[in-house]
Amino acid sequence: PPPPPNSLWVLCLNLFGYSYNSDYLQKLLRSSPKSHQDSMAHKGNKSFLPSKDCVVCGKPFTWRKKWEKCWDEVKYCSDRCRKQKGNS
Repeated sequence: PPPPPNSLWVLCLNLFGYSYNSDYLQKLLRSSPKSHQDSMAHKGNKSFLPSKDCVVCGKPFTWRKKWEKCWDEVKYCSDRCRKQKGNS
């Protein structure tokens, strides 16, 4: 069911030429927005990617596409840490 109209809401509707009982408005109010869980897996969200800790600096780093085939062998978060591996 649509939410009960309050005076500000009804005023805004009237300004834009809608009445509270218009079919278009009722359809908009009945349509459910996307759930938060559906939007969690959008492109760019790194929280679902695996991560590891760098063996040199100890900082966590996440999976990258270029490491797709060799993720099990990846030990360092950056070239800098990879070059420092012998100095530690």
